[in-house]
Amino acid sequence: MKRTMLILPLVVLVGLVIGVAQAYAAVPTINGLLGAGGDITEWNNKTPVAYPYYLDIPDPQEAGILAAYNIERVILLQELDAFGGDGDGGNNDGVYLLIQTYATPSLVDQDGAGIGASVSLTADFNGDGIVNQGAGYPPDVRIIIENNGVIDTEAGDQIFACFGASGTCNSFNPTYTILWNGGPVGTTPAGFQYDRGTDAFEMFIRTGTLGTPPGVPFPQVFYGTITDDDGTNNPDDTAKGTLIPEPASMILLGMGLLGLAGYKKFRSK
Repeated sequence: MKRTMLILPLVVLVGLVIGVAQAYAAVPTINGLLGAGGDITEWNNKTPVAYPYYLDIPDPQEAGILAAYNIERVILLQELDAFGGDGDGGNNDGVYLLIQTYATPSLVDQDGAGIGASVSLTADFNGDGIVNQGAGYPPDVRIIIENNGVIDTEAGDQIFACFGASGTCNSFNPTYTILWNGGPVGTTPAGFQYDRGTDAFEMFIRTGTLGTPPGVPFPQVFYGTITDDDGTNNPDDTAKGTLIPEPASMILLGMGLLGLAGYKKFRSK
């Protein structure tokens, strides 16, 4: 029993050391590359110091949906220096989104009927249970990625977002902001990054902009749907996920409490 009580605090200490070491791991690089030049592990949650806001949705390859429009994995995370960040003073703090497909992602309209291919995120960020139409902070949001038809590459993509802090983000009265219009020019907000590469759609929204909390974890439940549409009447591919934010600091606190409990039990003997 005495040996066990001595080992327990040591395990807690090792956990804290590992947590500090991993707190400064690199954040995801927005380049659309995972297999060729990129690394999917950069998107994986870090333990025991995890991202304070992390959602990972694997999605099977459905029959009847082209691989380029077939969602393989969706990751949404929030990176903050104060909660397991990369130690860069907040320069890369913000929300990261990965949409990986089973083949090189495409936005070509497959039947040419003018509907257009797109990838969209529709989410309830403020926890009121009303997707894309709620009010409050943080606001609900809808993000749409589509191509302008010039060339089917990242350079020809356009991204529109609707943030419904005032209840305007709905199909009856949408108020869209242009996040990306053929590259980081014009109305593209400062700090916003986007790329569509050979493996995935990736984007980054800097903390404190476009409805994201400034330097603190999202306080609310997230419920969202990612839809990949090839522009035809064929079935769309969708991935859905729900999470409740749990800051990494709570994990470390729990480990510390376990250590104290063990020590107290040892003393009582």
